[in-house]
Amino acid sequence: TNEYDVTNGRAGGGTISTVTKSGTNQLTGSAFTYLRSDWLSSKYDIRGNKRSNDFSTYQFGASLGGALVKDRAHFFISWDHQADSRPLYIADIHNAADEKRYNLTTETRDRFLEIARNKYGVSDHPQFGSFDKKQNTDAVFARLDWQINATNLLSFTDNFVNDNNNMGLSDNSAINLYEVYGDVHSLNNSALLTLRSVLGPRSTNELKLQHLYTLEKSMPGSELPADNIPRAIVQRVESEIDGNTATTTIQLGGQRYSPENFYNHVLQLVDNYYYNTNKVNYTYGFDLMYTNLNSRYGSEANGRFYFTGLDNFEALKPSRYVREVYLDPDQNNQRVRQNILNAGIYAQLQTKLFTGFELMAGLRLDNATYFNKGNFSQLVYDELGLRTDNGLSTFQIQPRVQITWDFNDKHTDILRIGGGIFASDINNYAMINNMVFDGTRTASLDITLDKTAPNYQEMLNLIRPDFPSYRKDPSTAPGVGLFNNPNVEKLSTINMNGADCKVPVIYKANLSYTHFFNDRLKVSVAGYMTLGRNNYMYVDRNMVDEPYFRL
Repeated sequence: TNEYDVTNGRAGGGTISTVTKSGTNQLTGSAFTYLRSDWLSSKYDIRGNKRSNDFSTYQFGASLGGALVKDRAHFFISWDHQADSRPLYIADIHNAADEKRYNLTTETRDRFLEIARNKYGVSDHPQFGSFDKKQNTDAVFARLDWQINATNLLSFTDNFVNDNNNMGLSDNSAINLYEVYGDVHSLNNSALLTLRSVLGPRSTNELKLQHLYTLEKSMPGSELPADNIPRAIVQRVESEIDGNTATTTIQLGGQRYSPENFYNHVLQLVDNYYYNTNKVNYTYGFDLMYTNLNSRYGSEANGRFYFTGLDNFEALKPSRYVREVYLDPDQNNQRVRQNILNAGIYAQLQTKLFTGFELMAGLRLDNATYFNKGNFSQLVYDELGLRTDNGLSTFQIQPRVQITWDFNDKHTDILRIGGGIFASDINNYAMINNMVFDGTRTASLDITLDKTAPNYQEMLNLIRPDFPSYRKDPSTAPGVGLFNNPNVEKLSTINMNGADCKVPVIYKANLSYTHFFNDRLKVSVAGYMTLGRNNYMYVDRNMVDEPYFRL
């Protein structure tokens, strides 16, 4: 986190450097396993209740390395698998202590489930209790090295990770039925080709080409259709516990985060040229990175009904219906596509000015350009004077310096001083939110019923839920068609980037002193400073500039 090498770019927080294993002339292999078996775990859960679900971790793998051509070409490959099982507890009530913990009695819980099955189409599969939750992960690493000749070494590495986290996606309500939980599939693959060339007795060049692919996919669980259905959120579910009225919130149906998916391709080309003299080591390089992102943002797009109490829940009388609606039903047109180009050049020197005093100083220049942006909304501009089509492009100058002073080169007293500027990388949600919620792609439904209003019954019939129908055909859920009703206001949630939006930048510095008493004992004093600027944050422009009152 306090390394000031200019070859490290677009990482304001820190970087991790790894050294990977390569093959040799000798064929070698290994295998391993790690077992935390269910029978080694306690038979009771953390509450002291008898446990019936699997609680285990099994990790195993193998590696193999050797020569394809002796002294010229070598390979290494490894595989690692992890299977994790643990209980998922959903209003798992066994005794009075559990009722207090969940603010819910078994009688109230059972009544909720009866209504959910009779009127909302919830399956006969258990919805409360303890369930098996399983996550499986595979990681494969492969490396090939080819000594082309005495001065050129070509290396290829590939790192593949695939993770399936079933029932790993919950929602915001205090208690979510089993059917609410979604699955998450994550996959990433990084392929790197490196050519290291010795150009002479003083110079070396390292050329790298990398492709990174990432996938993050959130899906409804097995009990719901792939397109998901609205949520039914029942608030103020009352239970009498020890003479007091306890309340909680229970949810059935879909959930806010699925379905959504993110597909990303990153192509990066880096070249570092190293030139060494008797006194100074120089580094020159460039870094080009192109990113293509293809996203389907699904948060809040399936709709949600709010109910107050079990009686209204049973009577199919919601108090509110809210949904972010895509105006174009074609899911391909609902996707957000982004293209980003990051370009950097840098130079650095490293030298000893006098005995024990080492100086490293350099300069890095980075430019980030986001080619895609939100559409222009004339309405937002007319009403608020704000543009929804602000782009993002930032050029950053980043000087860096690091001093290491080993007093008299005796390795007993060492002083380190460093500081520099680091361009970071903006959270991609900043652009996704801007492009989805620019006022042209989506609109908001927010219908709150007033029982005293003369059109209450009309509005209730307009949004009265029919979950059995939604389960058969999710497109029947109240959506864009409601805007045809004159009593329904067409709202828009607007997320926009400011005209002065920039890529975040980090200013860092450190100072440390270490004294070695001997090989086993040392004392260090260190101080670190980090200052972030241009951080991504929300500002609510619907609020007045001056508050109506102050506390």
